[in-house]
Amino acid sequence: RRNAEGQPVGVLFLGQDFTTLRQAVSEISRVAGDLRRIVDLANAPILGIDKDGKVNEWNLKMAEISERSKEEMLGQSFL
Repeated sequence: RRNAEGQPVGVLFLGQDFTTLRQAVSEISRVAGDLRRIVDLANAPILGIDKDGKVNEWNLKMAEISERSKEEMLGQSFL
């Protein structure tokens, strides 16, 4: 703020605490990692196909059964 002569007479500071948001993002990341490990290490073959018929998920059991790695299959047409 400034007085009638244009001299500063005060400062306004607005702040926001992002601690809760950071904690929530951290928790979401942890849960996503847990779910990724569950899919990857499942004792059942799991594969995902997008709307275009391209592979977007290929777990370790699927790789074992098919003898094709996840890296090899991701993005490939499955149909």
